[in-house]
Amino acid sequence: TEIGNSAFYDANTITSLNLGKNVTIIGESVFYGNGASSKFTFTEFTVPDNIKTIGKTAFGGYLDKYAPTIEILTVPASATYVSPTMYNNKSIKNINVEAENKKYLSDNGVLYDKEEATLIRCPQASDLLEYEILETTKIISDSAFAGTKLQVVTIHPSVYIIGEKVFSDSLNVVK
Repeated sequence: TEIGNSAFYDANTITSLNLGKNVTIIGESVFYGNGASSKFTFTEFTVPDNIKTIGKTAFGGYLDKYAPTIEILTVPASATYVSPTMYNNKSIKNINVEAENKKYLSDNGVLYDKEEATLIRCPQASDLLEYEILETTKIISDSAFAGTKLQVVTIHPSVYIIGEKVFSDSLNVVK
């Protein structure tokens, strides 16, 4: 069962949400439009155990004002596909991944594939000012550090692909 694309578009009166045990897919832009005027605000949101797929911009929108407020987003062990663009959301400080997840992991709130070969995304609201990319990393995904307040990022020689717009809107990176 899937929560379809834009299912809760502009549903600004959501105060709580319980996803049924048969739901396995959160589609694209599901919570788009649930921004500043919304009651869809969480300090921490744990995606339910049964979710396998999290679609593009599921927890965000084109502009901040259209994104729900979530500070800590936890990806469940069951997730086998998380879109690198699952959010465009400047409220997310940390992306946590349950340890049992076989596809993804988190390092200081930064999302990686389980092999640590691909750095997928550093949350835009991360409090990190300095970050050392894991030594096993070979690929830095498109927009991985976009919009962050990082000042220093250490990239090891193991990295051989740096995606597009990796540091876009990250005006503080000096080194």
